[in-house]
Amino acid sequence: MRSLITKAALALGLAYPIPAYSAEFYNQTLDDGTEAILIMGDIVEGDEERFRELSIRFPHAIVGLESDGGQLIPALEIGRLIRLRGYETAVLGEDICASACALIWMGGVRKTLGRNAGLGFHASYLDREGRLVESGAANALVGRYLTQLNYSEDTVLFATLAPPEEIWWLNEHTRELAGVDFEQDQPDVANAPTPPPIRTAKIPPPAPPAYPIATLGASLRQEGFAARVATSMGATGKLHTAMADHLGKLYASDALIARAEKEMAAARIDFRSQPDAAGAILLRLSNRLVMNGLARLPQKDVNTFFVYYSAIIRSEGRTCEVSLSDEGKVQLAEFRYVQALGDEHLYEYMRIIRKSIEAEAAESPPRITLGPDQVGAAETAWQGVLLEAVQDDGWSEEDFAIASSAWDNPTESNRVMRCSVLKTMIPAIATMEGMAGDWFRRVYLTYVQEAL
Repeated sequence: MRSLITKAALALGLAYPIPAYSAEFYNQTLDDGTEAILIMGDIVEGDEERFRELSIRFPHAIVGLESDGGQLIPALEIGRLIRLRGYETAVLGEDICASACALIWMGGVRKTLGRNAGLGFHASYLDREGRLVESGAANALVGRYLTQLNYSEDTVLFATLAPPEEIWWLNEHTRELAGVDFEQDQPDVANAPTPPPIRTAKIPPPAPPAYPIATLGASLRQEGFAARVATSMGATGKLHTAMADHLGKLYASDALIARAEKEMAAARIDFRSQPDAAGAILLRLSNRLVMNGLARLPQKDVNTFFVYYSAIIRSEGRTCEVSLSDEGKVQLAEFRYVQALGDEHLYEYMRIIRKSIEAEAAESPPRITLGPDQVGAAETAWQGVLLEAVQDDGWSEEDFAIASSAWDNPTESNRVMRCSVLKTMIPAIATMEGMAGDWFRRVYLTYVQEAL
C-alpha cells in the first residue's frame, strides 16, 4: 500500500501516472436513529457528486472520515457541502484523516476527533517527476476555502505551512495554536458497527515538541547578516547594496520580529535547526503582510506600487516567473526589473514594501475601506477599461475569457495563458484614471488578500 506522503503527493496534483481509486461511501443508522455517512479511502474526481447524492437522501447526518487524502478540488467541494448541510464531522478510534481528508473534516459545523485518532495537514503540492513542489495556487484555494468557513489566519497557516514531506497533527496540544475547536470522542459514533475495513497507513500523531525561538530578532540583527542574505539571494553590485539595506531595515522592525516569532511559535519551528521551514514561514508572512499592509497606506503609495507591479509584469517572460512562482523563495528578478527603471525607483519600491509590512505587522494605521457605492463605481469603470485593454492587446473577447478560465484550474501547462491575462490586466489597473482608478486598485487588493 502506498505511504501517506506518496498518496498526498498523488492526490493533490492534477495529473499523475499512478491511478487513484475512489473513496468508499457508506450509510449507517446509529443506535439513536442518527444517520451516518462514512467516507473511506482516497478522494478522487467525481466523489463530490457521490457525496451530494447521499446528502440529498440524508439531510441530517454525521460524516465519519478515514482517508489518507485525495484530490484537492473534490475534497473542498465535499467540505462546502458538509457546511451547507449543517453536518457534523468525526474521526474516531485510531483512524487517520490527513491532507485533503482533514480539509473535509474542517467543513463540519461541529467536529469530533478521537483521542487516538490522527488528523493531519500539510501544504498543497505537485509531483514534478518525483520532485515535490509546493503549489502556491492550490494553497490559495485552501486559504480561501477556510476563510469562507470563517476560520482565522492562524488556522490557514496551520493547514498550509507544513512542507510536503511532513504532517502537522491537530490534537489537544495544538488546537489553540491552530485555532480549531473540536470535541473528543462521541460515544454513539464510536460504538457504531464497523464498516468493511480499509488498508491505510497508520502514522501515530507525535506529541509537539517545545522549540526555543526567543533569539530570532538577535540573530537577524547580527552585524553583516542582512548582507549575507543578500549575497545568498544572488544580488551583486548596486542591487546587493540596496537589498542589504532593505533587509536590514526590515529586521530592525520590532513589530515584524514579534509577528514572525508568533508564527514560528504556532508552527513549533526552531529557526536555528529548521532554517528552511523558518524561511518558508517568513516568506509567506512577508507576502501576506505586503498585500494586506497596502490597504493601510495612502493612495499615492498604492498607485506607485501598481506602477512598479506593472513594470514587473511587462518585463517578465511568457510564464511570469515572478508573479506566478510557486517555488517558495524570493525572486530577485522582481527587484532587477524595477532597478531597470533607475536606482531611485528600486529604493522607492523597497520603501513601499517595507512600509506595507510594518503597517500590517503593527496593525496601524487602520485599513482604508471603501463603501458599497465606491466599490460598485470602481468595478463598473473597470469593466470598460478591461474591454479596451483586451482589444488593444489584440485579444478577442472569447479568447480572453478562455484564457481567464485558466485561473479556475491553475496548472503548469496553462501558466502561459495566466501570464498573458496578467500582462493585460495589471498595466490596465495601474493606468486607470480618476477616483474610480484609485478605488479599483484598492478593490483589486481585496481580491488578492482573499486569495492569500
